[in-house]
Amino acid sequence: MALSNHERVGKALEVLKAGLPAFVERELKSAHGAKWLAAAKQVIGPAGKIGGTESSPDWDAAGLLRVVW
Repeated sequence: MALSNHERVGKALEVLKAGLPAFVERELKSAHGAKWLAAAKQVIGPAGKIGGTESSPDWDAAGLLRVVW
């Protein structure tokens, strides 16, 4: 059975959430040093969420995309 568009978008967001955090964190740390998490939270605002800790953040796809944009 063929995938629906909803399923395709869902899978794409899962792949994005799995692969993008390492890049985003590396670039934020390079640009902002120890204050990288505070900078990310400021950019994301209330629309996105960064859970977890600074050493092990739990990103959502919206937050990742907001930081990249």
